[in-house]
Amino acid sequence: MEKPYPLRSPYNTKDTGPKDYDMSAPLAPNGSNYPCKGYNKDLSGVDSVETYTAGQSYSITLKGSATHMGGSCQISLSYDNGATFEVIHSMVGGCPLKSSYDFTIPEDAPNGKKALLAWTWFNEVGNREMYMNCAVVDIVGRSNGKNLNTPDIFRANIFGGTCITPEGVDFVFENPGDSVEYGGDYATNKPSGPTPITGCANAPPPPSQDQPTNTTPPSQDLPADSTTMPAPVPTTTPTTQPAQTTIESQPTTPPACDNLTTTITGTITQTITQTKVQYVTVTKDSGETKLSRTVRPTTTQDQASIVTPTSEPCNIAELIQCYEEGKKWRFCDGTEWIDMDLCAKGLMCKDGKLVTAVNPY
Repeated sequence: MEKPYPLRSPYNTKDTGPKDYDMSAPLAPNGSNYPCKGYNKDLSGVDSVETYTAGQSYSITLKGSATHMGGSCQISLSYDNGATFEVIHSMVGGCPLKSSYDFTIPEDAPNGKKALLAWTWFNEVGNREMYMNCAVVDIVGRSNGKNLNTPDIFRANIFGGTCITPEGVDFVFENPGDSVEYGGDYATNKPSGPTPITGCANAPPPPSQDQPTNTTPPSQDLPADSTTMPAPVPTTTPTTQPAQTTIESQPTTPPACDNLTTTITGTITQTITQTKVQYVTVTKDSGETKLSRTVRPTTTQDQASIVTPTSEPCNIAELIQCYEEGKKWRFCDGTEWIDMDLCAKGLMCKDGKLVTAVNPY
């Protein structure tokens, strides 16, 4: 979210406090920094960035190119510093494929100083994640209550392995509220019902603990976009397994298709060594970081199993290319191809789309 300025936003030049130069990163998979990446814990010295009036319409603006083929989003309000959030607008499908979305503060919204306006997003493709930015706002309302009497915010993908949104579809909320707009898969035909999902009713509340903040500014004026994707892995297992090689640094994000996953920020270079350890080299501005993982050594047989899709220009954002008989896919971000490797279980790539597999492999 670009505006209203989220907590610790580098775009807010009036705020002299700590900055988050990785605003587009998702919440932790175990929910330890829900809500608002934990930035709502201390609002002393933080000023409201907008004043909204009950019954009036406004808009949020979004920035970034890693849209993960869309998904579904919600806009919510909290009057108790993030203990609870209530939905005021849901964007079902095709979010955040637009750069701005309109919403209306409910007619009966209570007054509120330093309320929290939250934007949340559940991506269609890629690792199963929940994104969240929060802005401090003032509400000029019709009463002095603390509740909106609207549905609670939807939460998923932050409970350490339970309550996971399915990949390849625009998620349909069970309780989206009265204010809903449809896009993506539902731009012309509204969904017949909510998307099936298990494990959410009994999902435990997220733990409360402080999270480290990326306070080192990049060399550019604005924060770099980020995206999360699985690193490509060989599909053939050698008959003789070499000894395991253990590396100290481990990924924290659950994988979409395999056990080798990393969050890529900025320019991405992936290297598979031919000796003992696999590395993903992440280049961000002028700095370079190597993220290593526990993997087995790469063999000559593995190298032979890696198949590269046919080359064609990447000049249309969100274009999908299928290869290996629809088992693997990659998408175009407008400038370069991003390899997503194996499709999620139950899906296949066909004619430039992710579809339900007729005969799942």
